[in-house]
Amino acid sequence: MNYKACSLLFCLAALAPEGASAAMITLIQLTNNGSPDAALATDTRIREFRTQSTAPSSATTTATTSSFSTRMAWMSGHRVSPGNPFQVLSFSNTVAYDVAFRVEDPLNAGYNLNIDSIFRGYLTAQADGTDNSSFSPLAFAAGTLMTASLDSGGGFLIVPSLATDIEVAVSNSATPFENVLASRLGSYNAGSFTGTRDFILRFSSSVANANASLGNFSFGESNVRFGLDPLTVGFLNATYPGVDLESPDSHGHFLNITATFDAAANPVPEADSLTLALTGVVLIMIRTLLSRCKRSDSSTRL
Repeated sequence: MNYKACSLLFCLAALAPEGASAAMITLIQLTNNGSPDAALATDTRIREFRTQSTAPSSATTTATTSSFSTRMAWMSGHRVSPGNPFQVLSFSNTVAYDVAFRVEDPLNAGYNLNIDSIFRGYLTAQADGTDNSSFSPLAFAAGTLMTASLDSGGGFLIVPSLATDIEVAVSNSATPFENVLASRLGSYNAGSFTGTRDFILRFSSSVANANASLGNFSFGESNVRFGLDPLTVGFLNATYPGVDLESPDSHGHFLNITATFDAAANPVPEADSLTLALTGVVLIMIRTLLSRCKRSDSSTRL
């Protein structure tokens, strides 16, 4: 009797309708479109550029929200020692990347999409001198001008609130050392959507995004530091904690993307009429089997 009852219950579970897929963010992908990593070193000149991207493999999802965070970090360093080439020396690189993701909304409940960003790093310039008395030593670092745009299915649209402003650190004979903090918070409400949709968030440079330069006949060092230490030895100021005494983990470009769903997006599964009907049939059959077993036991005792 027990085996028959269990078999019937198994059949009931197999026939019960499956619950709808949950509303959530999926298919998260970060693509680095910037300059390739480079490390160039001679006796009188050192240059290095590196980027590092991090993105979660999945979003954190509750009944009404799904969110994930990313970070892009980079550094660009340029150091020239006495005996440098007698010309303007520049080491320019681009930081650019895409963040693609899908918002699943299988029940067409609707959701609101919000994007928050933190952009933080330091620009350092140190002028050590010049090989030509006719020229003042000059070193400068620039690296914070980025544009932002979002494609929600109809092409990319500029997002001014997520863009960043230009910051420059300049050192010369009057100010031989300068360390400039570049920091900006951004927030953007992309609006409300219904149904499953793919999004692409794009950041790119309108000019060279990590520019470390020295003027004619100058020697010194300039750095753009957004969360990475240099690997090439010889840099004096392109390291963390560095002169700013801040952890590299707090520097870089951070994004947090959140989809807030309608309360009906992930409902608690409820038994429908078919499930209830099947449950009633099973209970009747179990009672019938129990009744037969009792009659069979009574006949045996007699």
